Amino acid sequence: MDDCEVTNWDSGIVVYEYPGSSIDATVVNCNIHDNISYGLSTNAATTVTATCNWWGDDSGPNIAGNPSPGDNISTGATYAPWLDAVNGACVMYGDNNVSVGDAALCLTPTNTCVTIPVTFNRLDTTASRGVSVTFQLSPELVLCTGVPSTSITMATGWAAGAADSPT
Repeated sequence: MDDCEVTNWDSGIVVYEYPGSSIDATVVNCNIHDNISYGLSTNAATTVTATCNWWGDDSGPNIAGNPSPGDNISTGATYAPWLDAVNGACVMYGDNNVSVGDAALCLTPTNTCVTIPVTFNRLDTTASRGVSVTFQLSPELVLCTGVPSTSITMATGWAAGAADSPT
């Protein structure tokens, strides 16, 4: 499948392998979103290639190891990198990515400071000791008063002995 719109189904794409058969499936450059149970479901013994697809959220599909509000995807498919928007770029999100939380937060005259959660997702299980992320504000914005706050939660894929030590 290439360049398809798959939306508003129970299971958007089903790759079903009948007993005694084999299937080789590839799903790329598709907009897969707003499906009820799964954006992609498979029982195939061979891994389904499902890269460079839009899953309804810039954090990719919802699957173990990549919790996301995007469409669910069953195990048995490669999904990274994925598109960063409908018909977007496939280079933005690969094994490691930074995603910004609730983009609906707005600055107003009565709400002059907002907290924006940023998540660094490590899908690569190779041990790592650290990560560096640079934030840049547009010229129209400034940091709120007070001490900027960061919090890091250690998860799988970090080297033994790594600690929460933001700088």
